[in-house]
Amino acid sequence: DRDNAIALINKSDLGSRVEPSDLPFIAVIPICAKTGQGLDQLADMVDALFEGSVPCDGSILTNARQFDACRRAYEAMLRSLEGLNLGLTPDAVLTDVEEAMAAMGEVTGATVREDITARIFERFCVGK
Repeated sequence: DRDNAIALINKSDLGSRVEPSDLPFIAVIPICAKTGQGLDQLADMVDALFEGSVPCDGSILTNARQFDACRRAYEAMLRSLEGLNLGLTPDAVLTDVEEAMAAMGEVTGATVREDITARIFERFCVGK
């Protein structure tokens, strides 16, 4: 949604080939990753956009994997509540609670699924 998007034009030290007013964003900020020019303006703009609208206690999901883990934890907890309401045994309900805890552990780093470990090894291990 471009109504809440900031466009960044990198390499501003080389001159602009784009007219910022032609871009359909709430702000267009020329930056230079090499010199750091424009980064303060970007930080100020991000602060202004989120000021008062998002509680920030340091708990932010940074990727789709974390979002998926939270979704799975939420769904598992809903199943556990449903199980309790249906009168299932505590052992049956506990299975869903453990699933929720494992999913949240993926977000906090307390647990790591095997497929995630394999993917990390694939991407980052060099000397196979």
